[in-house]
Amino acid sequence: MKHQMVIVLNLGGSQALTVAKRVRECGVYSQVIPYTAEPEELAALAPRGIIVTGTCDNVHAAAAEKAPRLAEVGCPVLEVGMGTAVSVEALAGGIGKTCLDNFLKITCDCTGDWSMADFARQSAEELRQTIGDRRVLIGVTGLDTATTAALLAQAVGKQCTAVVIDSGLLRKNEVQNTMEALKGLDLNAVKVNAETKFMFKLLGIDDPVKKKAIITQEYAALLEREAARHEATCLALGTVYTDLLVNRALPLEWQPEITLEPLHNLFKDEVRQLAEILGLPEEIRRRQPLPLYGLATRCIGAITMERLDLLRDADAIYDEEIRKAKLDKNVNQFFAAITNFKSAAIRGNRQTYEYTLVLRAAATNDFISAQWSEIPTDLLRTISRRLTTELSGVSRVLFDVTSTPPSAIEFE
Repeated sequence: MKHQMVIVLNLGGSQALTVAKRVRECGVYSQVIPYTAEPEELAALAPRGIIVTGTCDNVHAAAAEKAPRLAEVGCPVLEVGMGTAVSVEALAGGIGKTCLDNFLKITCDCTGDWSMADFARQSAEELRQTIGDRRVLIGVTGLDTATTAALLAQAVGKQCTAVVIDSGLLRKNEVQNTMEALKGLDLNAVKVNAETKFMFKLLGIDDPVKKKAIITQEYAALLEREAARHEATCLALGTVYTDLLVNRALPLEWQPEITLEPLHNLFKDEVRQLAEILGLPEEIRRRQPLPLYGLATRCIGAITMERLDLLRDADAIYDEEIRKAKLDKNVNQFFAAITNFKSAAIRGNRQTYEYTLVLRAAATNDFISAQWSEIPTDLLRTISRRLTTELSGVSRVLFDVTSTPPSAIEFE
C-alpha cells in the first residue's frame, strides 16, 4: 500500500522537520524535500499537497524564484512561516492545528491513511521481499538499531543476526538490558566481548578526533568479522530521518549485497512509537540517544576505566532523578560528562582533589540543533547532592547552559 503524501518543501532553515512531524501527527505521510528539487521531480512523487516553509532570514534567493513554479505540480500549496499568518509554532495545537488538518483533509482530500501500525506491517513485508533467503547482520547500539532489529525479526526471523559489541563504552547495565530485549525477539542475538580490545587501542589517546576514528574502525572491523562468521550478505542500519543530514558511514571493507535502512524516513519520536508496536520493553524505548562512540564523547581527554565507571554511575543517577521528576518528556536529551581535571574538595577534616562533572540537558526537534533546557533549582540541588555524596571521586557538578549551535550536543 502506497500512502498518500504531502511534500514539505524546505526553502531554508530548520523548521521543515517540525512541519513534517505535525503533518504526520494528522495521519498523513510527509517527506521533506529541499528547494533545489525541480517541479517535475516533485510531480513525479504524486503529492496530494505541498507545504512551503522557511525562516525569513534563511529563504534562499534561488528558492524564492522557484516558488511560483509550484503551480506546475498541480496540487494545493500552503505557506507556513516566512511571515505568513500560519506559524510553525501554531501547528502544535489550537487554531493552527485545525488549519493544518483542514488543509490536509479538505483542501488536499487526504484520508489520513498514515499510521505507525500500518508502517510496521508494510515495512516488514517489504523487507521480507527484499531480503529473500539471504542472511542479515545488524549491530545494535541503541534505540534506533534495536527497533530495526525488531522489525527484521518480524520480517525474516532467524535469518537476522543482531550483534551487541561490548566496547566498555556503554552506559550502566546497557549491554545486559539490550541482550535481554533481543533474546525476546525471533532472531539470533550475539554478544561480542571487546572491552579489553577497545581500551588497549584507546590507551593514552586524548585527541577526540583520534578517539572517534579508533572506535569507528574497531567497531567496523568487529562487525565485518561477525558478518563473515554468520554468513551475512546484507547489512541493516538504524538510520533515521535526521541521520540523513550528516555523514555517519562506517569504514567497512565488506561490501554487502544489500544495505537496509527501513527507518530512514522516521523521526526519533516515531521510532519510539514503532518500538512499542514491535513489543520492545520500556527500558529500550525510553533510552536516551548515545552515539556509536558511546561514553568516549562524554569522557574528556584520555579514557580510563576509573573515569568511565564513575561516569556510568553518575549518568544513572542523573537519569533516575530526571525521570522521577517526569522531565524526560520535555527534555529530549540529557546526560552527564566527566572532565579530565580535578578540583579541591573537603571530605571531613581533610582536603582532597576529585573530578568535576558536567550535566547536559537539551530540547530539540531534529537532534541537529538544540536549546539548553532549564532544570528546576531544587532538582539540580538534589542531583548535585547525590553525585557528590554517593560517588567517591566527584567534588563538583556544573550545568551546561550552551545551545547547539555553537556547541555540539555531545562534548567531544
